[in-house]
Amino acid sequence: MKIGTIFLTGLMFLGVFFAGALLAQGGYIPNARDTIPAQDCELVTPSDSEAVRITRLVTAGTSGTLRVRFNSGRTLTIPAVIVINGWSAPIVVNRIYATGTTAQNIMVCR
Repeated sequence: MKIGTIFLTGLMFLGVFFAGALLAQGGYIPNARDTIPAQDCELVTPSDSEAVRITRLVTAGTSGTLRVRFNSGRTLTIPAVIVINGWSAPIVVNRIYATGTTAQNIMVCR
């Protein structure tokens, strides 16, 4: 019984430690909602000034670059060698920029 208690206490410590490390770096901590399939999808027009509702999945219909802003505020341009026809990624973003984006038919899901 004592070994089981020690083991569970160790697991809880590791979970809190890693969750704290993710949050400290502006990371995203998955939760039960992340295992539920998307409930809503829409095609979006990239914009430098208009935010999109927070996404769970981004899909590009054509090849090209994709410049996004994550919830942490970090901006990243995903290169065209990664964003190919039909590319999709389970990423959480709140903006898809027009400047720096050449991919077309971009769809976001929540």
